[in-house]
Amino acid sequence: MLRMNCKMEKHYIKLLFSSFRTIIIYFLLGCIPLLLTFFKSGTYSIEDRNIYYLYFDIFSNYIVTLLILPLFALYIENNAYFFDDVKVIVRFKSKLDWWNKRLAVSAIESLFFTVYTNLLVYFYIVLNGKFKDIDFEFVVFNLKNSLLHFLGYLVAIMCFVIIVNKFKRIYIGVLIILFIFFIDFVFFICGFDFTFILYKMFIYSSYTEDVNINFFVASSAAYLCMVFLVLNFLGYKIIKNSDLI
Repeated sequence: MLRMNCKMEKHYIKLLFSSFRTIIIYFLLGCIPLLLTFFKSGTYSIEDRNIYYLYFDIFSNYIVTLLILPLFALYIENNAYFFDDVKVIVRFKSKLDWWNKRLAVSAIESLFFTVYTNLLVYFYIVLNGKFKDIDFEFVVFNLKNSLLHFLGYLVAIMCFVIIVNKFKRIYIGVLIILFIFFIDFVFFICGFDFTFILYKMFIYSSYTEDVNINFFVASSAAYLCMVFLVLNFLGYKIIKNSDLI
């Protein structure tokens, strides 16, 4: 059974990255540095753009909310189409086995998405002729924030899985996830300090002037881990008491 499930996991990952949906999503994400370079080329001189400024271009509140997160919501739909398929469900020996395997695959999905979107920062830096400015300090800064991205995406997938299994509609899961991120965006526009997840996943340029980065990363990671554990517990309880088929 364990060997069969490992094969199933590899099969899903293969299907995920060979699907037309995933290819289009990663292509659109890859266009972000190109579009930013084109539209900002006449606004600032290259000398004015240090690599941290370029980082905050890619992960600005507007780019994250209007482009990256909606594409991520579409990206994780594959998870529901595969794991909620009756032909897949019946191959697991228990609901716990199904839940744990889905959790493992969700972590892999989140990791790939995190790595790819953070590599876009380096692509953007190269496009702006600043590759030589990349130093160890910047790489560490990027890795710390990548951890928050990974945890945030994992929390979002957990919410998505729970909602889809509760309402039995994939589009409801996508809409609620996008609604949560949009509410956080509105809070940002209105100047509120409280957010559900957005400000825990992404650090913005204004934060670097007001807070200790290490403290921000540590506190945000602790918050996201706590939310993940709570969702994992509640999610399995809901799954355990529901009919998957």
